[in-house]
Amino acid sequence: MFSSHVVHMPYRLFFLGAAWYAVFHVLVWTVHLGAGTQPPAAQPFLWHGYEMVFGFAGAIICGFLLTASANWIGRPTVGPLVLLALVVSWLVARIAGLNGMHPGVALAGDGIALWGMTLALSVALVRAGNRRNYRFLPIAALLALAATGFHLATLGWIPDLRYPLLRGAVDLLLILMVVMGGRIIPFFTSRRLPWVTVENLDWLAAVSSFLVILAILGGWVWPEAWGTAKLTWFAALFLVARQGHWRPFSTWREPMLWILHLGYFWLALALFLRGGAMAWDWMPVSTALHAITVGGLGCLGLGMMARVALGHGGHEIRAPLWLVPAFVLVALAAIPRLLTPWPELVDVQLAFMLSGGMWVLAFGIYAIGYLPILLGPRGDEAGTATERQKNPGPANSRN
Repeated sequence: MFSSHVVHMPYRLFFLGAAWYAVFHVLVWTVHLGAGTQPPAAQPFLWHGYEMVFGFAGAIICGFLLTASANWIGRPTVGPLVLLALVVSWLVARIAGLNGMHPGVALAGDGIALWGMTLALSVALVRAGNRRNYRFLPIAALLALAATGFHLATLGWIPDLRYPLLRGAVDLLLILMVVMGGRIIPFFTSRRLPWVTVENLDWLAAVSSFLVILAILGGWVWPEAWGTAKLTWFAALFLVARQGHWRPFSTWREPMLWILHLGYFWLALALFLRGGAMAWDWMPVSTALHAITVGGLGCLGLGMMARVALGHGGHEIRAPLWLVPAFVLVALAAIPRLLTPWPELVDVQLAFMLSGGMWVLAFGIYAIGYLPILLGPRGDEAGTATERQKNPGPANSRN
């Protein structure tokens, strides 16, 4: 049954859109790759990259930040009409990305969705004086700027910088996941496992984040320098060292926790692979980026969509048995994709299809299983007009 809560909580519609679009887009992409036919877009690789970064990931970011910011400031960040406008704009941009649609429509759709989210978030945080979370504003703004620049380049209004813009957007996603994951993962772990000593050391958080940003900048300025590769590996080691203080191996009985820990580990592994691509050219940088998007974003995105929907929806934050296979599938989906540079080891076409198939199954399980949770009433007080946070959501004032 459709609940009035749907238009009051941003995560509901955005997460629903992200999940179903993850299934649709990757299914279409994988089928066409397997059949050797043309995907429904004029420039398929640009379409695929853009839609996964700004379409799929963009929806998760909008739903997460607009929901989390309401928790940070103690009141809704956007009202129902604004929320509907943002969601519809996002959906229009997805339709416009298909073959035959004018890029100006996609520019307007994603412009309204991403810039609107950034503006709403900025106004809410500034009015509340919530300075601790100002750090998310430049990331949101730069993502919106990258999406706008992509469409302007497609229209021919600026030089064609679409591939660099996509890579820069993935780097922004990496920074966002490192920062946010570093806040929520140890917090959730300590809350769920109070008998486990979880340490989130401030100095280690600052150093690891700084090294990640420095490694990213080095990859742009000196992409083939040994020093940049070593710096990237150093950043990866610091992420692993930081995560070690969160006691990840203590979470093996808690799927809602280990999926987040796996996602964070994928970020460190992505940096290691990127360093190897720079030093030894063992894979294209674009392939190494899939450790971020398929591995890190897949695990953290699905894990947080599952957790937020339960926590903010008044349900117990515990993974149902049918969701655990989805976590396993998404955690493994990046592996065959990362093996594609070595045709002597794997059947490349089969690897593409296997990776895409695992992704589609993982998000398909979520998309179907979470329909009643995302569209229905709260689990603890059906019929209530507004949602109150009774369980830990994506973040609270202490995060």
